[in-house]
Amino acid sequence: AERSLQAVEGKAQFPILLLTLITNRTADMATRQAGSVFFKNFIRRRWPLGETDQLHAEDRQAIRSNIVDMMVSLEPILQTQIGESLAIIAQADFPARWPDLINVMVSKFSSTDFNVNVGILQTAHYIFSRWEGKFETNELYTEINLVLEHFCEPLLRLLVRTDELIDASAGDLRALNLLMRAMELQAMIFQDLSSKDLPPFMEDNMAQFMQIWHKYLTYTNPVLEADADEDHPGPMEMVRTAICGIVELYTIKYGEDFPMVTQFIDSIWKLLSTTGKDARFDGLVGKSMAFLTVVIKLRSQQALFQDPEVKRQLLEKIVLPNLEIRPSDEEGFEDEPLLYVRKDVEGADGDSRRKGAADMVRGLLEAFPVDITQIASSFMTQCLTLYEANPTENWRQKDTALALLTAVSSTGISGVSHGVSSTSELFDIGNVYDQYVLGDLRAPGESIPYLLQVDAIRYLLAYRRQLGRERLLVALPALLTRLTSLNTAVHTYAAFGVERLLLEPTFRPTEKELQPMVEALIIHPFRLLLPDGPTGPAPPPQKLAENEYPMRLILRIIQTLRAPGIGPYVESTFLPNLVQILSIIAQNPSNPKFTHYTFEAMCSVITLVCQEKPETVTAFETALEHVSKAILVQGVLELTPYVLQLLSLTLNVHVKLPGVPLPDMYQGIFPSLLQPVAWESHANIPALTMIIRAYLRVDHAAIVSNNQFEAILGIFQKLIASRMNDHYAFDLLETLADAVPWEVMSKYWKPIFTLLLKR
Repeated sequence: AERSLQAVEGKAQFPILLLTLITNRTADMATRQAGSVFFKNFIRRRWPLGETDQLHAEDRQAIRSNIVDMMVSLEPILQTQIGESLAIIAQADFPARWPDLINVMVSKFSSTDFNVNVGILQTAHYIFSRWEGKFETNELYTEINLVLEHFCEPLLRLLVRTDELIDASAGDLRALNLLMRAMELQAMIFQDLSSKDLPPFMEDNMAQFMQIWHKYLTYTNPVLEADADEDHPGPMEMVRTAICGIVELYTIKYGEDFPMVTQFIDSIWKLLSTTGKDARFDGLVGKSMAFLTVVIKLRSQQALFQDPEVKRQLLEKIVLPNLEIRPSDEEGFEDEPLLYVRKDVEGADGDSRRKGAADMVRGLLEAFPVDITQIASSFMTQCLTLYEANPTENWRQKDTALALLTAVSSTGISGVSHGVSSTSELFDIGNVYDQYVLGDLRAPGESIPYLLQVDAIRYLLAYRRQLGRERLLVALPALLTRLTSLNTAVHTYAAFGVERLLLEPTFRPTEKELQPMVEALIIHPFRLLLPDGPTGPAPPPQKLAENEYPMRLILRIIQTLRAPGIGPYVESTFLPNLVQILSIIAQNPSNPKFTHYTFEAMCSVITLVCQEKPETVTAFETALEHVSKAILVQGVLELTPYVLQLLSLTLNVHVKLPGVPLPDMYQGIFPSLLQPVAWESHANIPALTMIIRAYLRVDHAAIVSNNQFEAILGIFQKLIASRMNDHYAFDLLETLADAVPWEVMSKYWKPIFTLLLKR
C-alpha cells in the first residue's frame, strides 16, 4: 500500500487530499494515524528544495497556509506527527519563505484549551531545539531574533497562566497531566531560546521566570504521586529534569547574570539526597548530578565544598548510592541484555545514574584531588572488605568498588570502546586486575554472577592500554571461552571485547600467538549466530540479526587473520555460514548494522582470497548465485546495493581470468541494471556504477555486440546532469576511456565533451 501511495505522491493535490483524510473525524483512526505518518515521511522526502522541485508550488502554499490550523484541531496522537511535519517545513522555509509562522503559532495560544497549547509548544520546541547544534551565522541569528521578538512575551504570559491553573487544578489528575506537560515544554523552549545568547527579555524578566522554575523544581502533588509508575518518569520528574537543564545552561553560560544559582544549588542537593532509587527518577538524578558537577568545577562556587565532611557526604550520600547496582538494573540485564550492552559500549548511558555519579567524582577530583582520592579509597576498601567476607552474598559490593575505581582512576578519555587514555598515578591498575579481575575473567561460567563476568570484561577493555601486552595475551583465551556463555550479555560483551583487542594497536598479536586460538576465533562467533550450523534449522531472521556484535567480530577476525589465516576455513566455515546468514536475513532485513557487517565480511573474504587465488572466484559465484538472484528479483531494497557490490567484486576478478567464460548469472542480470527504474533510488547508484564499470572492464565487446553500449552512455548523461551524482558519472567515464577501444568510443567523445562543457 505504501509503495502504491509513493507511486502517485508526485501528483498535484496529493498532499492536500492526504491532509483532508487525516483531519476527517469520521474516518477510521488507524487509517488517519497511518496517513499522518505517511504525510510526515512525504514532507521529509519532498519538501526540501533539491536539484528539482518535487512539490507543486500551489501545494506548498496551501500546506503552509493551513497546516497550523489543521494541527491544533487534531487529536494529540495525530498532532505529534503533523507537528513534526510542520517543523521539517520550517527548517526549510522559515523565515525566508514563511515569515509569519511564529505570529500564526502564537495567535493560537489559548488561556483555556491546553490541548491546543501543547500542540503549539511541542512544534515550537521541534523548531527551536535545532539551534543549539548549529554554527553561529548571521542567518541563524536573524532567525533567532525574529523568534525572540514574537515569542518571548507570549511565553511568559502562558507560563504564568499555566502556573495559576496548576494551583487551581491540584486535585484533578487529568488536568494536571496536561498542564504539567505544557510546563515541561515551556521549560524546554526557555532553554532553546537561551541556547546561543541570553535573550534581553529573559534577562529583564529573570526573577519572574526563575521564581516559577524554582517552584516547580521542588513542587510535589499527592494526586500525581499516587498515579506514579516506578519504572517511567511522570509529569513532576519530567518538569524537574527540564528545569535542571535550564539551571545548568544558565550556570555555565550566564553565571554573572544568574544570582539565584545558590538557591538552586541548595534545592538540587536536597533533591538528590532525598530522591528514591526507582527508575522513574533516573533522568532527573542524572541531570541533577550533571548540574552539581558543573557547580563543583566553578572556582566561584568551590567554597561550598571545602569542608572535608561535605566532600564525604557528597560521596557517601550521592555518589555511592548512584554507583550501586539496583534490582531494576539487574532486571534490565536479564530481560534486555542487548540493550544493556549497547548502552554501555556505545556511550548511550549519558543520562544514567552511574555515568552521572562517575562524572561527579571526576569533577570533585578536578577541584580537590587529594581529599577525594583518600575518601574514595576508603570507600573502595570498605566495599571490597565486605565482598571478601562473603563473596556469594556481597558480590554487588565488588561491582560498586570497581565502578568507583574506574571513576577515580581514569583521568583521560574513559570508556570500554576506546579505552582509558591515562590514569591516576595513585592507583595500581595492574595490581587491581591481578587481584580482583583476572579470576572473574577465567572463572567457570556458572561459578560467579554474570554481572561480575561482564565487569571483568569491562575492566579489561577500559584499561587495555595500561595492563600491558602479556596480560592481554593471557586474557584473550578467557574471552574466547566467554563466547560460549549461555548468557546473552556475557557472550555479547565477550564478542565486543575480542573485537576491540584485535583492533588495539598496542596489542596486535602475531600469527604464532594466535595460532592456538584460530579455530575458536572462527567457530565460536558463528555458533552464536547459527547454533545448529549452516545446514541445521534456521533461526528466525529477526532473531538472527538482533545481535550485530558476533558478526562485527567475524569481520574483524577476517581482517586480522587475512588470507593465510582464513584460507583453510573458507569452504568449510566462512562460505557456507555467511551464505546461510545472507539467505536468512534476506527474508526480513531488520538490523542495518548486522546487514552491513555481514556483507562487509563476505566482501572481505572474496577480496582477500581471490587476490591470491583468482580461480577460487568460481566457488564464491556458485555459492552466492541463488541468494543474489533472489534478492534482486524480489526487490529487497535494503540489500540490493550490497548484492550489486558483491557481484562487482566477483566480476572484477575475471579481469585476471581472461580465458574463463563468464557465468550465465552475469548476462542474466545485466539488462535489468540498465533500466531507468534501477537508478531511481540514490542508494543504488554507487553500487550500480561499480558493477557497470566491472562489466566494461571484463567484457565490453559483449556489451557493444548486444547493442547495450548506448544505454550506458544514457546513464552517464543522467548522472552528469546531477550535482549529487556527477562524480559517479566521472567514475564511469574514466572506465569508458580506459577499457573501451578508441574505435568504439570515437564517435561519442564529441557529445560527451559537449555535455561536460555545458555542465
